[in-house]
Amino acid sequence: MTSDNKWDGRGKGSYLGNLIFVKLITFVGPIPAYLLLFFVSLYYSWADKKSIHALKKFRLRIGLSKGNLFHLQRHFFAFGTSIIDRVTFSVKKRHPFSFSLINKECLSDCLKQGQGGILLSAHIGNWEVGGSSLFDYYGAPVNAVMLDNEYHHIKEVYKNSIEQRRFKTIVIKEDALSFIIEIKAALARNELVCIHGDRVLAGKTEVLPFFNHDAEFPSGPFKIAAITKAPLIPVFALKAGLFKYTFKAYDPIRIEPDKENGMEAAIQQAMTTYLAILEEEVKKHPYQWYNFYDIWLDSVQRQ
Repeated sequence: MTSDNKWDGRGKGSYLGNLIFVKLITFVGPIPAYLLLFFVSLYYSWADKKSIHALKKFRLRIGLSKGNLFHLQRHFFAFGTSIIDRVTFSVKKRHPFSFSLINKECLSDCLKQGQGGILLSAHIGNWEVGGSSLFDYYGAPVNAVMLDNEYHHIKEVYKNSIEQRRFKTIVIKEDALSFIIEIKAALARNELVCIHGDRVLAGKTEVLPFFNHDAEFPSGPFKIAAITKAPLIPVFALKAGLFKYTFKAYDPIRIEPDKENGMEAAIQQAMTTYLAILEEEVKKHPYQWYNFYDIWLDSVQRQ
């Protein structure tokens, strides 16, 4: 994957622009922020050429039309609402959101086994809002594995909402592997660890078909599951209404090599299973896919 395509973990917008949204949410509420977002998303639908190119290619890859200004704005607007909702959930003591859980029993069953669980999500929907509510349902601490590479001025704007997160963070540093030790320790304490399986950072990757075209995906989460014996549970928190979210969990994926298939084959099979689930969710919710860069490798394509 070229450097132009690689995700760098940094957000969009200026200090002032982000600050206006945070203050508006804090002192007035999310509705005025949604209204302002309409105009901001319209600007990005015209000005953010790199993201526009990636979104148009994404639409074609999943079987939609290339899209026009309306489709682009709808996508940028959905992304903006996910940020507004995240901040609202953090800074408002009485937030307006409601949650429904699908297949919630599978998480309970995994925790009963005492090995913790790896919640394998992706940059679709709003895991940070959905994941923050998990402790209320299960009583188990939730750890989110995150890259700490955001611009300093963006960190300052969201400092208050970050400090009020209802989950712990395990910070990824591209020059160190200490976060793996933290993940193993959290699982040993029978806690939940959320990792995203759709963005390449550091470490080994696998090239696998995604919507019939080759793309690069990190194998790290699957290797950690193999080492710790913890179940991999695909989870997605998807916006289902103005203030409504659906948290959906899939049955656990276990990496269990046998005599015929070694560890590498078992990991690749687990990745293939996860990607099939991710494809299904992306097809259902294309406007909640928030990877604004080209993830596909065009040098080798599957027809």
